[in-house]
Amino acid sequence: MTPEPEAAMDGAALPPLLSIVVVTWNVRPLIERCLSEALASHLPGPVEIIVIDNASRDGTADLVAERFPSVRLIRNSENAGFAGANNQAFPLAHGRYVLLLNPDAFPTGPDTLGRLVRFLEDRPEFAAVGCQLIFPDGRYQVGDAGFRPTLATVAAHALGLTQLFPRLHGCFLVRPPRSDGPDTVVLDVDWICGACMLVRRDVIAAVGGMDSLYFMYGDDIEWGCRMRDHGWRVAYLPGERVIHLQGWTLTGADPARISTRWLDGLAACYAAMNRGRHWWLFKAALAAGFALRAVAYGVLSFLPGRRRLWAKARAMYRYARYASALPMQAAAL
Repeated sequence: MTPEPEAAMDGAALPPLLSIVVVTWNVRPLIERCLSEALASHLPGPVEIIVIDNASRDGTADLVAERFPSVRLIRNSENAGFAGANNQAFPLAHGRYVLLLNPDAFPTGPDTLGRLVRFLEDRPEFAAVGCQLIFPDGRYQVGDAGFRPTLATVAAHALGLTQLFPRLHGCFLVRPPRSDGPDTVVLDVDWICGACMLVRRDVIAAVGGMDSLYFMYGDDIEWGCRMRDHGWRVAYLPGERVIHLQGWTLTGADPARISTRWLDGLAACYAAMNRGRHWWLFKAALAAGFALRAVAYGVLSFLPGRRRLWAKARAMYRYARYASALPMQAAAL
């Protein structure tokens, strides 16, 4: 696969402060909004946008080329995955900071991305920063940040203990701290979601890019933990919010299509970081936790006005079954 840049941004007197990298795969209905809102953001310096298209079949790349001529577009002849495509973009990025932005992620205001940049400008001890991801209706989206996957953090999340004890660390953040406004709260985490992740370019040079063995999911967990292992801090700002249409590229507009690929990514991270120790306990904790949630949601769905919880019960049941059968080779995605 030897793609060539199709278009480049006009030359500027100053090098870009920020490079925005967007990886696309059959997201034509979303990409125009994503790029338009990114370009409309109020940023403290010049910006460049790099789109890596993973062999879309729906005309995504053609739309980018036609409507956004200033964007640097690379068309892959095959799907390189999320991590692989981002790694393609990193050597092309000239900004001091690199923003990984999903095509289904949209800032809630024109100043959101700029405040993330200013945070890293003011806090040199942090390698990366992310923010709260929300659904279009404003609900918090679990999976935007978290802590290193160990048996303790996985069990705490799967069994719902982090819901009962908010200060308990789980592999996924489930209840972000309240914030009265932008930047009023900074939470140290081990990783942040790649849907909207701002990283220093010199950190990428120091710790390496994303692990392309993770085709999709888990790559951001491994990358953040690697930054932490190199002595950097990773920040999560709950006062900043980005809308994320979670899983759109796999499920489209159909919420009934439930993907389990994120479990493969989590399992791979756990196996690699813990050398496979307590693998059966890891699987048992996941399966038991999801099974208990399936029962709870199923019972609650019979209450008046709670019928929608039946879909969540079915999803939890599918996760439980899938987790119980996870093979050890999930560590070699």
